[in-house]
Amino acid sequence: MQPRLPAEGPSTGSRAPAGSDPFRSPGAPGRPAAPAALAVGPDGRIVHWSSAAAELLGVPAEEVAGRRVADLAHDDDGRATIAAALAEASAGRPQAGVRAVLRDTAGAPARAVELSCDPMDDGLVAVIVAPARPPHPPAATGPGPDDVPSRTPRSRLALLSEAGARLGSTLDVRRTGAELVGLVLPGLADAACVLVLERFIAGDDFPERAGGGAVTRRIASGAVDPASPGWPAALASHELVTCQPGAPYADCMEFDRTIAFSGGLAVPLRARGTVLGCLVLLRGQARPAFDSHDIALAEDLAARAAVCLDNARLYDRERRTALTLQSSMLPTGLREPLGLEIAHRYLPAGDLTCVGGDWYDAIPLPGGRVALVVGDVMGHGTGAAATMGQLRTAVRALAGLDPRPEDVLHRLDEMIEDMGGAPNATCVYAVYDPVEQTCAVARAGHVPPVVLHPDGRTEILDIPPGLPLGIGGEAFESRTVRLADGCTLVLVTDGLVESRDRDIDAGIEALRETLAGAPRGLEEICDLAVEALRPGDDRADRDDIALLLARVRALPPDRIAATTLPAEAGAARRARRFVRDALAAWGLDGLAPAVVPAVGELVDDAARHGPGPFGVRLLRGTSLVCEVADRSGAAGPDPDRSCTDASRALAGNGRGSWTTGLPAVRRGTRLVPGGRILWCELPLAPPQPHESH
Repeated sequence: MQPRLPAEGPSTGSRAPAGSDPFRSPGAPGRPAAPAALAVGPDGRIVHWSSAAAELLGVPAEEVAGRRVADLAHDDDGRATIAAALAEASAGRPQAGVRAVLRDTAGAPARAVELSCDPMDDGLVAVIVAPARPPHPPAATGPGPDDVPSRTPRSRLALLSEAGARLGSTLDVRRTGAELVGLVLPGLADAACVLVLERFIAGDDFPERAGGGAVTRRIASGAVDPASPGWPAALASHELVTCQPGAPYADCMEFDRTIAFSGGLAVPLRARGTVLGCLVLLRGQARPAFDSHDIALAEDLAARAAVCLDNARLYDRERRTALTLQSSMLPTGLREPLGLEIAHRYLPAGDLTCVGGDWYDAIPLPGGRVALVVGDVMGHGTGAAATMGQLRTAVRALAGLDPRPEDVLHRLDEMIEDMGGAPNATCVYAVYDPVEQTCAVARAGHVPPVVLHPDGRTEILDIPPGLPLGIGGEAFESRTVRLADGCTLVLVTDGLVESRDRDIDAGIEALRETLAGAPRGLEEICDLAVEALRPGDDRADRDDIALLLARVRALPPDRIAATTLPAEAGAARRARRFVRDALAAWGLDGLAPAVVPAVGELVDDAARHGPGPFGVRLLRGTSLVCEVADRSGAAGPDPDRSCTDASRALAGNGRGSWTTGLPAVRRGTRLVPGGRILWCELPLAPPQPHESH
């Protein structure tokens, strides 16, 4: 069967001159008149009224449902003619070419039509109503009209019914295109392909008109005989095609109308007033050209498929928006805290309805400490992702004030309540001190932390569960635990341990079984946990997952230098000598002219405003932390004043200055049980240049 393919350039002789096409209806210039498909019950009453019928006859479906078809006729003769044809068809005798004049309706004058009535297996009668027109010239060769499956009313209605069941089974553009191609072969065409604008695939907005030279992509194609010469040019899937102005495909999309060309048909894929692409149908020379019935059927199928394609486009755009929003708010990399080894995973769910608000973070705190956070916003979609971003930002801001873990959760709880309408969330907040090797933990309705001990044992930390954030009415509590060298703190969201067929308690036990055994690398543990516990990709209830692991590494003795000074006049002098000696032992003599007077200033301030003794501690990691502890507590001087004094000392104060180009100094104060700690911090490692992408 030799195909007749359209040229990719301007079409010549492919369309009849304007006004000469018998398929153009006077009420819609430039568009072929679409025959109307309807189904009639044994009593002659309408049980199905297609969109094409509503357009052609000017009557919406809700106004004709249950009425008799004969009542649409203009006069008694017409009503009798239609009733007789329906009676014959109900008796098993198909009727064709039944001419009648339909009465005038709102917005549509009386018009002459032709009806075809065909009995169906379920007792209904399929009726095709088309504008009266000159008979279509018969094909010179090839099968007769009755041999073409798409030409009988019964097969057309059956195909439309099948389209309703098959099209849009998934929110996937290419799957929908393949379903459409499968529907039109072989009854309507010998080969077919679905072209969509490349901007549709990319997710961009559409112009009002596609315009000439539009770039399209073949998302699906097929043929009855793929080996037939010439078909491959029209069947290559996922191939970019530039439709040149004047070509049938380009005109079809630009002018939003069906274009008939030699051996083919281009039907626009239009949804919600936007042309997304076109359906191309091809026939070999042995088959007759497309007639008005074929055009009407192709347009109906294309209209249904276009809505499914647009639904897939909107779904994909919203899902990408949610994922982009979610991923942009997660940390791209976590700095390795002092005394901890960190590993993490975030796995988004595959479905938009499961794009949630899981997040994790590791936030540096004064004194080399770190806050470890994992949270989960209830609900899914863009709203949950946006709430997650707000909470993560708030947690970082609160952590900078260095409150207790339970106070952080309390502030977050109030924040969600004040947001009004924001979804609830769960959260676990832990503060690890590398010097003391202690971890203070509080949680708000979140999965409890699990500790993997060096010998392979696992333990669930007994932390009061608290209520989810946003509910209010209950105070949060924290517990402090000591973590031995080699212990691993495991923080997860419920997406890893809870599913439709596994409650959260069973999931936590499964997590413990996965963690138990000989110690392994943190990256390996992450992979094992996800592989063993995450629901399969085909699970409808699959949730996103956040996983944060922190393994304790005891600080070597040479990283810490500490002393206690009595409350006496020479305390500041002894502190300066202590700092100078410690820096010399670490090979950091170059910092002494700035750091030594700064620590002396902090001790002088502590001696003026609080009782002794005073603790002085230096902590060396990627930064140098200087701390002075006193017993002044909340009743002490203004913390900002103390920090300013230390800052002046670090800036020079007549006793030395920073070397040009050194990074800025962080400083502050924090309250501790029985007193406060004044601190300042200077990065030792030079900042790494940012990679450009």
